[in-house]
Amino acid sequence: RAADRLLAAAQHTADTDDRNHCLTQAIDLLLNAGEVGEATGYAAQLAQLPPTPERLLVQAKLAWLSGQPSAEELARHVWIQCGTSAPGGAAAALVAQARVLADDGPGAAKWATRALECPNLPSDAAIAARMNLATGLIISGRPEDALAFVSDVPETSDLAHSRPQVWLRGGIRLWMDNLVGAHEDLRARPGESLAEAVSPQGLMRLGFLSQVEYRLGRWAEALHHAEQTVSLVRDTDQTWLLGFAHAMAVYVFAGRGLWTQADDHVQAAEAAAERLGDQGSKNFAANAAIHLACARGDHDTVITRAQALQSRPSIGVHDPAAFDWRRRYVAALVASNRHEEADHHLSRLVADCQRRKLPLVLSEVFGIYADLATTQRQPELARQRYEQALGLDPDGVAPFVRARLHASYGRLLRRSGERRAATEHLLHAQKIFVQLDATPDLDHCIAELAAVGVAVDEPKLQLDARLTPQERAVARLVCAGRTNREVASELVLSVKTVSYHLQNVYTKLGIKSRTQLAASLGSTVL
Repeated sequence: RAADRLLAAAQHTADTDDRNHCLTQAIDLLLNAGEVGEATGYAAQLAQLPPTPERLLVQAKLAWLSGQPSAEELARHVWIQCGTSAPGGAAAALVAQARVLADDGPGAAKWATRALECPNLPSDAAIAARMNLATGLIISGRPEDALAFVSDVPETSDLAHSRPQVWLRGGIRLWMDNLVGAHEDLRARPGESLAEAVSPQGLMRLGFLSQVEYRLGRWAEALHHAEQTVSLVRDTDQTWLLGFAHAMAVYVFAGRGLWTQADDHVQAAEAAAERLGDQGSKNFAANAAIHLACARGDHDTVITRAQALQSRPSIGVHDPAAFDWRRRYVAALVASNRHEEADHHLSRLVADCQRRKLPLVLSEVFGIYADLATTQRQPELARQRYEQALGLDPDGVAPFVRARLHASYGRLLRRSGERRAATEHLLHAQKIFVQLDATPDLDHCIAELAAVGVAVDEPKLQLDARLTPQERAVARLVCAGRTNREVASELVLSVKTVSYHLQNVYTKLGIKSRTQLAASLGSTVL
């Protein structure tokens, strides 16, 4: 690697300036490749070098990726020293990233613009600045401007230098409620390397991809990519992303009623957010905790935690496409018979979704409106709201939300004595819940079907329930004859992580070899 050659040159050159330059450049290359752990091993040597702008910039980047609060101060110092030079521009991009983490959208956009106005801005800093400018616009309540900013990005690209721009657009499309477009931008493509995957932009991409797949109903893929994000963040010591990564991993576990795993990720997200101290990580962790509490039916916790977020002044945390806590909050208010408060917050949510043109989010909001009308004994209004909700997603792009709408509508129809129509809606919901393995909702749906006289066989698990999605993915490839290195390459994981998952598989199944694994699971994991 280029970093290895520079480190070797630093050891053998007699010129002090050359040695310092080689060491600084090598550490910078390691950081750009996501090798934060390896770069940290040279931190003490780096600190002993003269305080040039280049050294301070690399120190700032190392502090940022390892989650140290000194990153912004160091980057601002470089900007003051260097202005619009190349190091100054890169430092401005780092300050913009710090402002994103602080949930300061206008500040992020301002500093990213400063960076992009600098001549000779390094390519990695230019990519970071563009991403931070777009993110700053989004969390300032200007997603359309963010999307316009990337309008020149090609629809697809197999070129490594173009992919971060495509990923950026994918993240914006997710926040614009365009799940299909977001998935096309964020999905993996042939030829992508581990270095791309573990870059800061690559890890963000992977976490957002898991969220898109969750909403698209691709839960097995979503869980795999969420756990992959956590593994890669840990493997590369990119601590700054730990709260985000664990928060993304909560959703499918919560939807499937796997409370222990979901709890573990919520606690890890909250612990990371507390340790990092940035508002962005705290927002993701709090949102995940509220989502899990709602899935468990813990309405008091949802209301208490949501009211804390409600008081936060930033625009970004209130965005209904970026975070779902506002929907969970009003659903908890409805369930707690706090009708007047629920109606007030629902009106604001509808207005925000209509202003932002978010049809898929709005369909869920109309479903909550229908639930409110049901509890207020207004069945005709509830009927109207359910029909509105289902009409906003006629193609079933968001199948879990649609299934829950059908289930709630079926429950209303059953209570109105319309058994045939109720059965149709409930069976539709039941089919999707089975496909997703959404056990809590499936249990409720089966109970409703039983109430209308329809017996449903309990679904059987298709995969070994003892294994996590990543463990199953590793086991599947091992059973197909792949080596650990081949598995690592195919799943974009480190060999160390593959070995860790494989050992967990052996322990859970009580076996000791690949041959026993193939005999034990065989086609079960395929």
